[in-house]
Amino acid sequence: MSENNAENLRSPLVRGEGFGDGLSDGLGDGLMETHVLPNVTLAMLSPDYWVSDARCTKDESANRPVFQQHIREHATSMTTLVDVWQSLGQASEGNGTETAISPASDIEYRLGVRAQVPPVPPLPNGDEVLYNADGQPFTDGFWDALKAKIENAHPVDEATGLTRADSFIPVQPGFSVTRANVRRFPLAKPGFRLATDREFDRFQDTALHTFEPVLIALQTVDKRWYYVISETYDGWVSADDIARATTAEFVKWSAITKHSEGPGFLVPLASNVYTQVAPYDEAVSGKRLEFGAYLPLCEDQHGMGNQSIAGNFSIYLPVRNSDGWLEVKQALVPRLASFSVGFRAYTRRAVVESAFALLGERYGWGDRCGNHDCSSLIMDSYRTLGIQLPRDAHHQEEALPNLLPIPKEASFAERTELLKSLSPGDPLYMPGHTMMYLGYRAGHHYVIHDFAGYSEPDGESLRSVPVNEVMVSTLDIQLTSGKTYLEALTSAASLFAD
Repeated sequence: MSENNAENLRSPLVRGEGFGDGLSDGLGDGLMETHVLPNVTLAMLSPDYWVSDARCTKDESANRPVFQQHIREHATSMTTLVDVWQSLGQASEGNGTETAISPASDIEYRLGVRAQVPPVPPLPNGDEVLYNADGQPFTDGFWDALKAKIENAHPVDEATGLTRADSFIPVQPGFSVTRANVRRFPLAKPGFRLATDREFDRFQDTALHTFEPVLIALQTVDKRWYYVISETYDGWVSADDIARATTAEFVKWSAITKHSEGPGFLVPLASNVYTQVAPYDEAVSGKRLEFGAYLPLCEDQHGMGNQSIAGNFSIYLPVRNSDGWLEVKQALVPRLASFSVGFRAYTRRAVVESAFALLGERYGWGDRCGNHDCSSLIMDSYRTLGIQLPRDAHHQEEALPNLLPIPKEASFAERTELLKSLSPGDPLYMPGHTMMYLGYRAGHHYVIHDFAGYSEPDGESLRSVPVNEVMVSTLDIQLTSGKTYLEALTSAASLFAD
Protein backbone atom coordinates (compact mmCIF):
# COMPACT_ATOMS: atom_id res chain seq x y z
CA MET A 1 0.00 0.00 0.00
CA SER A 2 1.19 3.49 -0.69
CA GLU A 3 0.49 6.92 0.70
CA ASN A 4 2.89 8.68 -1.66
CA ASN A 5 1.37 11.92 -2.90
CA ALA A 6 -1.81 11.40 -0.91
CA GLU A 7 -2.28 15.14 -0.91
CA ASN A 8 -2.56 14.99 -4.69
CA LEU A 9 -6.18 14.08 -4.09
CA ARG A 10 -6.90 17.62 -3.01
CA SER A 11 -6.23 19.27 -6.38
CA PRO A 12 -7.88 18.68 -9.77
CA LEU A 13 -6.08 17.22 -12.74
CA VAL A 14 -5.51 20.18 -15.01
CA ARG A 15 -2.99 18.88 -17.50
CA GLY A 16 -2.31 15.68 -19.41
CA GLU A 17 0.24 15.19 -22.12
CA GLY A 18 -1.59 15.02 -25.43
CA PHE A 19 -0.71 12.24 -27.87
CA GLY A 20 -0.35 13.40 -31.45
CA ASP A 21 -3.24 15.32 -32.93
CA GLY A 22 -5.89 13.08 -31.43
CA LEU A 23 -7.20 9.62 -32.30
CA SER A 24 -10.20 8.66 -34.37
CA ASP A 25 -12.93 7.29 -32.17
CA GLY A 26 -14.66 5.54 -35.06
CA LEU A 27 -17.49 8.06 -35.12
CA GLY A 28 -17.06 9.71 -38.52
CA ASP A 29 -14.75 12.70 -38.31
CA GLY A 30 -14.91 12.87 -34.52
CA LEU A 31 -11.64 12.94 -32.66
CA MET A 32 -10.87 11.59 -29.23
CA GLU A 33 -8.21 13.48 -27.31
CA THR A 34 -5.99 11.07 -25.42
CA HIS A 35 -4.18 12.10 -22.25
CA VAL A 36 -1.15 10.24 -20.97
CA LEU A 37 1.51 11.03 -18.39
CA PRO A 38 4.73 12.94 -19.16
CA ASN A 39 7.00 11.12 -21.66
CA VAL A 40 4.45 8.30 -22.05
CA THR A 41 2.95 7.57 -25.47
CA LEU A 42 -0.21 5.69 -26.25
CA ALA A 43 1.82 2.80 -27.69
CA MET A 44 3.44 2.33 -24.29
CA LEU A 45 0.05 1.45 -22.77
CA SER A 46 0.20 -1.99 -24.38
CA PRO A 47 2.21 -4.88 -22.91
CA ASP A 48 3.35 -5.79 -26.44
CA TYR A 49 5.46 -2.64 -26.46
CA TRP A 50 7.57 -3.99 -23.59
CA VAL A 51 7.67 -7.78 -23.91
CA SER A 52 7.98 -8.56 -27.60
CA ASP A 53 11.44 -10.17 -27.53
CA ALA A 54 11.92 -13.93 -27.20
CA ARG A 55 13.55 -13.71 -23.76
CA CYS A 56 10.27 -12.51 -22.28
CA THR A 57 8.46 -15.64 -23.49
CA LYS A 58 10.90 -18.12 -21.91
CA ASP A 59 8.86 -20.39 -19.62
CA GLU A 60 10.51 -20.79 -16.21
CA SER A 61 7.78 -22.90 -14.61
CA ALA A 62 10.45 -25.22 -13.23
CA ASN A 63 11.65 -22.34 -11.04
CA ARG A 64 8.20 -21.63 -9.57
CA PRO A 65 8.59 -23.96 -6.52
CA VAL A 66 12.15 -22.76 -5.93
CA PHE A 67 11.17 -19.11 -5.79
CA GLN A 68 8.03 -19.84 -3.76
CA GLN A 69 10.07 -21.73 -1.18
CA HIS A 70 12.53 -18.83 -0.97
CA ILE A 71 9.69 -16.38 -0.38
CA ARG A 72 8.11 -18.51 2.34
CA GLU A 73 11.44 -18.97 4.10
CA HIS A 74 12.19 -15.26 4.10
CA ALA A 75 8.72 -13.81 4.64
CA THR A 76 7.74 -12.87 8.19
CA SER A 77 4.12 -12.29 7.17
CA MET A 78 2.99 -15.49 5.45
CA THR A 79 1.48 -18.77 6.59
CA THR A 80 0.54 -22.00 4.85
CA LEU A 81 -2.78 -22.47 6.62
CA VAL A 82 -3.39 -26.14 5.85
CA ASP A 83 0.04 -27.06 7.21
CA VAL A 84 -0.68 -25.04 10.35
CA TRP A 85 -4.12 -26.59 10.74
CA GLN A 86 -2.77 -30.10 10.42
CA SER A 87 0.12 -29.36 12.77
CA LEU A 88 -2.36 -28.25 15.42
CA GLY A 89 -3.64 -31.83 15.41
CA GLN A 90 -6.70 -33.46 16.94
CA ALA A 91 -9.13 -31.72 14.58
CA SER A 92 -12.37 -33.63 14.62
CA GLU A 93 -14.64 -34.30 11.64
CA GLY A 94 -18.19 -33.09 11.14
CA ASN A 95 -19.25 -29.72 12.48
CA GLY A 96 -17.09 -29.97 15.58
CA THR A 97 -13.98 -28.79 13.78
CA GLU A 98 -12.49 -26.30 16.22
CA THR A 99 -8.89 -26.95 17.23
CA ALA A 100 -7.28 -25.38 20.24
CA ILE A 101 -4.30 -23.13 19.67
CA SER A 102 -2.24 -21.35 22.25
CA PRO A 103 -2.31 -17.57 22.60
CA ALA A 104 -1.03 -15.41 19.79
CA SER A 105 2.46 -14.76 21.13
CA ASP A 106 3.05 -18.52 21.32
CA ILE A 107 1.47 -19.15 17.90
CA GLU A 108 3.78 -16.67 16.29
CA TYR A 109 6.97 -18.34 17.47
CA ARG A 110 5.88 -21.98 17.61
CA LEU A 111 3.95 -22.32 14.36
CA GLY A 112 4.93 -19.32 12.30
CA VAL A 113 1.37 -17.95 12.24
CA ARG A 114 1.25 -14.18 12.29
CA ALA A 115 -1.87 -14.17 14.43
CA GLN A 116 -1.92 -11.39 16.99
CA VAL A 117 -4.46 -10.49 19.62
CA PRO A 118 -6.84 -8.17 17.75
CA PRO A 119 -5.66 -4.62 18.38
CA VAL A 120 -7.52 -2.28 20.66
CA PRO A 121 -8.04 1.01 18.80
CA PRO A 122 -5.65 3.77 19.82
CA LEU A 123 -7.50 6.51 21.61
CA PRO A 124 -7.23 9.80 19.74
CA ASN A 125 -4.79 12.39 20.99
CA GLY A 126 -3.63 15.77 19.86
CA ASP A 127 -1.30 14.25 17.29
CA GLU A 128 -3.66 11.73 15.73
CA VAL A 129 -7.35 12.32 15.16
CA LEU A 130 -9.38 10.24 12.75
CA TYR A 131 -12.46 11.51 10.94
CA ASN A 132 -15.63 9.78 9.80
CA ALA A 133 -17.17 9.92 6.33
CA ASP A 134 -18.92 13.19 7.27
CA GLY A 135 -15.61 14.85 8.09
CA GLN A 136 -16.32 14.80 11.84
CA PRO A 137 -13.76 13.50 14.37
CA PHE A 138 -14.61 10.24 16.09
CA THR A 139 -15.71 10.82 19.67
CA ASP A 140 -14.35 9.24 22.85
CA GLY A 141 -17.63 7.34 23.06
CA PHE A 142 -17.00 5.81 19.64
CA TRP A 143 -13.53 4.59 20.64
CA ASP A 144 -14.73 3.27 24.00
CA ALA A 145 -17.53 1.26 22.35
CA LEU A 146 -15.16 -0.13 19.74
CA LYS A 147 -12.61 -1.08 22.38
CA ALA A 148 -15.29 -2.96 24.36
CA LYS A 149 -16.49 -4.69 21.19
CA ILE A 150 -13.03 -6.08 20.52
CA GLU A 151 -12.30 -7.00 24.13
CA ASN A 152 -15.59 -8.92 24.38
CA ALA A 153 -15.00 -10.95 21.21
CA HIS A 154 -14.88 -14.71 21.83
CA PRO A 155 -14.23 -17.99 19.97
CA VAL A 156 -16.79 -19.05 17.37
CA ASP A 157 -17.85 -22.12 19.35
CA GLU A 158 -19.56 -20.56 22.37
CA ALA A 159 -20.20 -23.99 23.90
CA THR A 160 -16.56 -24.22 24.97
CA GLY A 161 -17.01 -21.35 27.39
CA LEU A 162 -13.50 -20.19 26.52
CA THR A 163 -12.51 -16.56 25.99
CA ARG A 164 -9.55 -14.88 24.39
CA ALA A 165 -7.95 -14.69 27.83
CA ASP A 166 -7.79 -18.48 28.20
CA SER A 167 -4.63 -20.51 27.70
CA PHE A 168 -5.94 -22.08 24.50
CA ILE A 169 -8.13 -20.45 21.85
CA PRO A 170 -10.23 -22.72 19.62
CA VAL A 171 -10.07 -21.77 15.95
CA GLN A 172 -12.35 -22.77 13.11
CA PRO A 173 -11.40 -23.31 9.44
CA GLY A 174 -13.37 -21.56 6.75
CA PHE A 175 -13.39 -19.87 3.35
CA SER A 176 -14.23 -16.45 2.02
CA VAL A 177 -17.28 -16.67 -0.24
CA THR A 178 -16.61 -13.42 -2.09
CA ARG A 179 -14.00 -10.70 -2.44
CA ALA A 180 -14.04 -9.82 1.26
CA ASN A 181 -12.67 -6.72 2.95
CA VAL A 182 -10.22 -7.29 5.81
CA ARG A 183 -10.71 -4.48 8.31
CA ARG A 184 -8.46 -3.18 11.08
CA PHE A 185 -11.42 -3.14 13.43
CA PRO A 186 -14.84 -4.85 13.41
CA LEU A 187 -16.79 -2.09 11.67
CA ALA A 188 -17.63 -1.10 8.11
CA LYS A 189 -17.41 2.66 8.67
CA PRO A 190 -14.32 4.33 7.18
CA GLY A 191 -11.81 6.40 9.13
CA PHE A 192 -9.66 9.13 7.59
CA ARG A 193 -6.72 11.18 8.81
CA LEU A 194 -8.00 14.26 7.02
CA ALA A 195 -11.52 15.60 7.33
CA THR A 196 -11.62 16.09 3.54
CA ASP A 197 -10.12 12.71 2.57
CA ARG A 198 -12.30 10.00 1.04
CA GLU A 199 -9.50 7.81 -0.38
CA PHE A 200 -7.36 6.46 2.42
CA ASP A 201 -9.61 4.57 4.79
CA ARG A 202 -7.34 3.77 7.77
CA PHE A 203 -9.63 0.93 8.83
CA GLN A 204 -9.17 -0.92 5.51
CA ASP A 205 -6.17 -3.28 5.39
CA THR A 206 -6.68 -5.62 2.43
CA ALA A 207 -9.20 -8.01 0.84
CA LEU A 208 -9.50 -11.78 0.60
CA HIS A 209 -10.01 -13.56 -2.69
CA THR A 210 -13.09 -15.68 -3.37
CA PHE A 211 -12.54 -19.22 -2.00
CA GLU A 212 -9.50 -18.12 0.03
CA PRO A 213 -8.90 -20.31 3.11
CA VAL A 214 -8.88 -18.73 6.58
CA LEU A 215 -8.75 -19.73 10.21
CA ILE A 216 -11.42 -18.03 12.33
CA ALA A 217 -10.06 -17.08 15.73
CA LEU A 218 -12.78 -14.86 17.23
CA GLN A 219 -16.24 -13.46 16.61
CA THR A 220 -17.91 -10.39 18.05
CA VAL A 221 -20.77 -10.79 20.51
CA ASP A 222 -23.30 -9.75 17.86
CA LYS A 223 -21.82 -12.48 15.57
CA ARG A 224 -21.46 -10.02 12.71
CA TRP A 225 -17.65 -10.03 12.55
CA TYR A 226 -14.94 -12.70 12.51
CA TYR A 227 -11.28 -12.18 13.31
CA VAL A 228 -9.53 -14.35 10.71
CA ILE A 229 -6.03 -15.48 9.86
CA SER A 230 -5.35 -15.75 6.12
CA GLU A 231 -2.20 -16.79 4.35
CA THR A 232 -1.01 -13.20 4.06
CA TYR A 233 -2.96 -11.11 6.58
CA ASP A 234 -5.01 -11.09 9.78
CA GLY A 235 -7.99 -8.91 10.54
CA TRP A 236 -11.73 -8.50 10.93
CA VAL A 237 -14.06 -9.70 8.16
CA SER A 238 -17.84 -9.50 7.96
CA ALA A 239 -19.23 -12.88 9.01
CA ASP A 240 -21.52 -12.81 5.98
CA ASP A 241 -18.40 -13.12 3.78
CA ILE A 242 -16.99 -16.20 5.55
CA ALA A 243 -18.31 -19.78 5.55
CA ARG A 244 -17.19 -22.20 8.24
CA ALA A 245 -15.85 -25.51 6.96
CA THR A 246 -15.16 -29.03 8.18
CA THR A 247 -11.61 -30.28 8.30
CA ALA A 248 -12.17 -32.45 5.22
CA GLU A 249 -13.59 -29.49 3.28
CA PHE A 250 -10.77 -27.23 4.40
CA VAL A 251 -8.06 -29.64 3.29
CA LYS A 252 -9.81 -30.46 0.00
CA TRP A 253 -10.62 -26.98 -1.23
CA SER A 254 -7.39 -25.41 0.01
CA ALA A 255 -5.43 -27.75 -2.24
CA ILE A 256 -7.17 -27.12 -5.59
CA THR A 257 -4.02 -25.60 -7.14
CA LYS A 258 -1.69 -28.34 -5.92
CA HIS A 259 -3.04 -31.39 -7.77
CA SER A 260 -1.52 -32.25 -11.14
CA GLU A 261 -4.45 -34.56 -11.83
CA GLY A 262 -8.12 -33.64 -11.85
CA PRO A 263 -10.13 -30.98 -13.64
CA GLY A 264 -7.97 -28.05 -12.56
CA PHE A 265 -9.01 -24.46 -11.90
CA LEU A 266 -9.58 -21.11 -13.56
CA VAL A 267 -7.84 -17.81 -12.82
CA PRO A 268 -9.73 -14.65 -13.90
CA LEU A 269 -7.42 -12.30 -15.80
CA ALA A 270 -9.70 -9.26 -15.76
CA SER A 271 -11.74 -7.37 -13.18
CA ASN A 272 -15.02 -7.60 -15.11
CA VAL A 273 -15.67 -11.37 -15.18
CA TYR A 274 -19.06 -12.58 -13.90
CA THR A 275 -20.87 -15.89 -13.59
CA GLN A 276 -23.80 -16.44 -15.91
CA VAL A 277 -27.23 -15.36 -14.71
CA ALA A 278 -28.77 -18.38 -12.97
CA PRO A 279 -32.57 -17.94 -12.62
CA TYR A 280 -32.86 -21.15 -10.58
CA ASP A 281 -30.05 -20.40 -8.10
CA GLU A 282 -29.60 -16.80 -7.07
CA ALA A 283 -26.63 -17.72 -4.86
CA VAL A 284 -24.41 -18.17 -7.92
CA SER A 285 -26.13 -15.79 -10.34
CA GLY A 286 -24.18 -12.87 -11.81
CA LYS A 287 -21.38 -13.04 -9.25
CA ARG A 288 -18.24 -11.03 -9.84
CA LEU A 289 -15.12 -13.19 -10.09
CA GLU A 290 -12.21 -10.97 -9.23
CA PHE A 291 -8.82 -10.85 -10.93
CA GLY A 292 -6.41 -13.45 -9.52
CA ALA A 293 -8.93 -15.69 -7.75
CA TYR A 294 -8.48 -19.48 -7.92
CA LEU A 295 -11.77 -21.15 -8.93
CA PRO A 296 -11.99 -24.97 -9.18
CA LEU A 297 -13.42 -26.51 -12.32
CA CYS A 298 -16.18 -29.08 -11.93
CA GLU A 299 -15.19 -32.66 -12.67
CA ASP A 300 -18.28 -33.09 -14.81
CA GLN A 301 -18.58 -30.23 -17.28
CA HIS A 302 -22.32 -29.95 -17.87
CA GLY A 303 -24.92 -27.21 -18.13
CA MET A 304 -27.24 -26.04 -15.39
CA GLY A 305 -30.54 -24.25 -15.02
CA ASN A 306 -31.61 -24.97 -18.60
CA GLN A 307 -28.38 -23.47 -20.01
CA SER A 308 -25.96 -25.48 -22.14
CA ILE A 309 -22.30 -25.97 -21.25
CA ALA A 310 -21.37 -25.32 -24.89
CA GLY A 311 -20.32 -21.70 -24.40
CA ASN A 312 -19.22 -22.01 -20.79
CA PHE A 313 -17.01 -23.52 -18.15
CA SER A 314 -18.60 -25.13 -15.10
CA ILE A 315 -16.91 -24.10 -11.86
CA TYR A 316 -17.46 -24.55 -8.13
CA LEU A 317 -18.34 -21.49 -6.07
CA PRO A 318 -18.38 -21.26 -2.26
CA VAL A 319 -21.64 -20.21 -0.64
CA ARG A 320 -22.42 -19.51 3.01
CA ASN A 321 -25.62 -21.30 4.01
CA SER A 322 -28.18 -20.05 6.52
CA ASP A 323 -26.26 -21.68 9.37
CA GLY A 324 -22.98 -20.07 8.36
CA TRP A 325 -21.42 -23.23 6.91
CA LEU A 326 -19.84 -23.89 3.54
CA GLU A 327 -21.84 -25.11 0.58
CA VAL A 328 -20.09 -25.57 -2.75
CA LYS A 329 -22.32 -25.00 -5.77
CA GLN A 330 -21.98 -25.23 -9.52
CA ALA A 331 -21.88 -22.03 -11.57
CA LEU A 332 -21.32 -21.29 -15.24
CA VAL A 333 -18.83 -18.75 -16.58
CA PRO A 334 -18.50 -17.67 -20.23
CA ARG A 335 -15.85 -19.72 -21.99
CA LEU A 336 -14.58 -16.67 -23.88
CA ALA A 337 -14.18 -14.52 -20.76
CA SER A 338 -10.64 -13.60 -19.76
CA PHE A 339 -9.39 -16.67 -17.87
CA SER A 340 -6.31 -18.80 -17.56
CA VAL A 341 -6.96 -22.53 -17.22
CA GLY A 342 -4.52 -23.25 -14.43
CA PHE A 343 -1.67 -20.86 -13.73
CA ARG A 344 -0.38 -18.67 -16.52
CA ALA A 345 2.91 -19.68 -18.11
CA TYR A 346 5.76 -18.60 -15.86
CA THR A 347 7.12 -15.94 -18.21
CA ARG A 348 7.97 -12.30 -18.04
CA ARG A 349 5.45 -11.64 -20.77
CA ALA A 350 2.66 -13.25 -18.76
CA VAL A 351 3.27 -11.27 -15.56
CA VAL A 352 3.51 -7.99 -17.47
CA GLU A 353 0.30 -8.82 -19.34
CA SER A 354 -1.40 -9.54 -16.02
CA ALA A 355 -0.42 -6.13 -14.67
CA PHE A 356 -1.61 -4.42 -17.86
CA ALA A 357 -4.96 -6.21 -17.56
CA LEU A 358 -5.68 -3.74 -14.73
CA LEU A 359 -4.46 -0.65 -16.58
CA GLY A 360 -6.75 2.26 -15.71
CA GLU A 361 -8.34 0.56 -12.71
CA ARG A 362 -9.14 3.07 -9.95
CA TYR A 363 -6.68 3.08 -7.06
CA GLY A 364 -8.08 1.36 -3.97
CA TRP A 365 -6.18 1.75 -0.71
CA GLY A 366 -6.09 -1.67 0.97
CA ASP A 367 -8.05 -3.12 -1.98
CA ARG A 368 -10.93 -0.81 -1.16
CA CYS A 369 -13.98 -1.05 -3.45
CA GLY A 370 -12.73 -4.39 -4.79
CA ASN A 371 -9.77 -2.72 -6.54
CA HIS A 372 -6.02 -2.76 -5.92
CA ASP A 373 -3.28 -0.65 -4.43
CA CYS A 374 0.41 -0.70 -5.33
CA SER A 375 1.45 -3.88 -3.50
CA SER A 376 -1.67 -5.92 -4.29
CA LEU A 377 -1.19 -5.10 -7.98
CA ILE A 378 2.24 -6.75 -7.81
CA MET A 379 0.98 -9.58 -5.58
CA ASP A 380 -2.01 -10.47 -7.75
CA SER A 381 -0.06 -10.16 -11.02
CA TYR A 382 2.35 -12.81 -9.77
CA ARG A 383 -0.53 -14.78 -8.27
CA THR A 384 -1.80 -15.44 -11.79
CA LEU A 385 1.53 -17.21 -12.41
CA GLY A 386 1.17 -19.33 -9.27
CA ILE A 387 3.47 -17.34 -6.98
CA GLN A 388 2.12 -16.05 -3.67
CA LEU A 389 3.86 -12.89 -2.47
CA PRO A 390 3.45 -11.17 0.90
CA ARG A 391 0.69 -8.56 0.91
CA ASP A 392 2.48 -5.33 1.80
CA ALA A 393 5.38 -3.69 -0.03
CA HIS A 394 7.92 -3.82 2.79
CA HIS A 395 7.20 -7.49 3.41
CA GLN A 396 7.62 -8.23 -0.29
CA GLU A 397 10.94 -6.41 -0.32
CA GLU A 398 12.31 -8.47 2.56
CA ALA A 399 11.22 -11.82 1.08
CA LEU A 400 11.83 -11.70 -2.67
CA PRO A 401 14.78 -13.50 -4.31
CA ASN A 402 17.55 -11.93 -6.39
CA LEU A 403 17.31 -8.70 -4.42
CA LEU A 404 19.32 -5.80 -5.83
CA PRO A 405 19.89 -3.19 -3.10
CA ILE A 406 20.17 0.37 -4.36
CA PRO A 407 22.61 2.38 -2.22
CA LYS A 408 21.01 5.39 -0.62
CA GLU A 409 23.94 7.55 -1.65
CA ALA A 410 23.77 6.48 -5.33
CA SER A 411 23.41 9.44 -7.67
CA PHE A 412 20.70 9.84 -10.29
CA ALA A 413 23.18 8.81 -13.00
CA GLU A 414 24.37 5.79 -11.02
CA ARG A 415 20.80 4.68 -10.39
CA THR A 416 20.00 5.08 -14.07
CA GLU A 417 22.86 2.75 -14.99
CA LEU A 418 22.08 0.26 -12.23
CA LEU A 419 18.48 -0.19 -13.39
CA LYS A 420 19.56 -1.00 -16.93
CA SER A 421 20.32 -4.52 -15.63
CA LEU A 422 16.60 -5.09 -14.91
CA SER A 423 14.05 -6.77 -17.15
CA PRO A 424 10.29 -6.40 -17.66
CA GLY A 425 8.31 -7.78 -14.72
CA ASP A 426 10.90 -7.10 -12.01
CA PRO A 427 9.43 -5.46 -8.88
CA LEU A 428 10.89 -2.16 -7.65
CA TYR A 429 10.64 -0.84 -4.10
CA MET A 430 10.81 2.45 -2.27
CA PRO A 431 9.46 3.41 1.17
CA GLY A 432 5.70 2.76 1.09
CA HIS A 433 5.49 1.91 -2.61
CA THR A 434 6.19 -0.81 -5.17
CA MET A 435 6.16 -0.86 -8.97
CA MET A 436 6.76 -3.26 -11.87
CA TYR A 437 9.68 -2.47 -14.12
CA LEU A 438 9.03 -2.27 -17.88
CA GLY A 439 12.16 -1.05 -19.62
CA TYR A 440 14.46 1.79 -20.64
CA ARG A 441 13.50 3.95 -23.59
CA ALA A 442 14.91 7.25 -24.87
CA GLY A 443 16.69 8.11 -21.64
CA HIS A 444 13.87 7.13 -19.27
CA HIS A 445 13.13 4.10 -17.10
CA TYR A 446 9.46 3.06 -17.24
CA VAL A 447 7.21 1.24 -14.78
CA ILE A 448 3.58 0.23 -14.41
CA HIS A 449 2.16 0.86 -10.96
CA ASP A 450 -0.95 1.72 -8.97
CA PHE A 451 -0.35 5.13 -7.46
CA ALA A 452 -1.99 8.26 -6.12
CA GLY A 453 -0.09 10.74 -8.24
CA TYR A 454 3.03 12.83 -8.63
CA SER A 455 4.25 16.41 -8.37
CA GLU A 456 5.40 18.82 -11.04
CA PRO A 457 7.04 22.24 -10.98
CA ASP A 458 4.70 25.19 -10.64
CA GLY A 459 6.82 28.31 -10.54
CA GLU A 460 9.07 28.02 -7.51
CA SER A 461 6.94 25.35 -5.86
CA LEU A 462 5.49 21.95 -6.72
CA ARG A 463 1.94 21.23 -7.79
CA SER A 464 0.24 17.91 -7.05
CA VAL A 465 -1.16 15.96 -10.00
CA PRO A 466 -3.53 13.12 -9.01
CA VAL A 467 -3.51 9.89 -11.00
CA ASN A 468 -5.23 7.34 -8.73
CA GLU A 469 -5.09 4.39 -11.11
CA VAL A 470 -2.91 1.68 -12.56
CA MET A 471 -0.81 3.50 -15.14
CA VAL A 472 2.52 3.58 -16.95
CA SER A 473 4.95 6.31 -15.97
CA THR A 474 8.64 7.11 -16.04
CA LEU A 475 10.70 7.07 -12.86
CA ASP A 476 11.51 10.73 -13.50
CA ILE A 477 8.22 11.97 -12.06
CA GLN A 478 8.57 13.66 -8.69
CA LEU A 479 7.34 13.02 -5.17
CA THR A 480 6.05 15.83 -2.98
CA SER A 481 9.55 16.08 -1.50
CA GLY A 482 10.93 17.05 -4.91
CA LYS A 483 12.79 13.75 -5.25
CA THR A 484 12.14 11.67 -8.31
CA TYR A 485 10.78 8.16 -7.93
CA LEU A 486 14.15 6.96 -9.24
CA GLU A 487 15.99 8.76 -6.44
CA ALA A 488 13.66 7.24 -3.81
CA LEU A 489 14.22 3.59 -4.84
CA THR A 490 15.71 1.26 -2.24
CA SER A 491 15.82 -2.06 -4.13
CA ALA A 492 14.75 -4.18 -7.06
CA ALA A 493 14.10 -7.90 -7.21
CA SER A 494 13.59 -10.63 -9.78
CA LEU A 495 11.49 -13.78 -9.74
CA PHE A 496 13.14 -15.11 -12.87
CA ALA A 497 16.46 -16.89 -13.31
CA ASP A 498 17.63 -15.04 -16.42
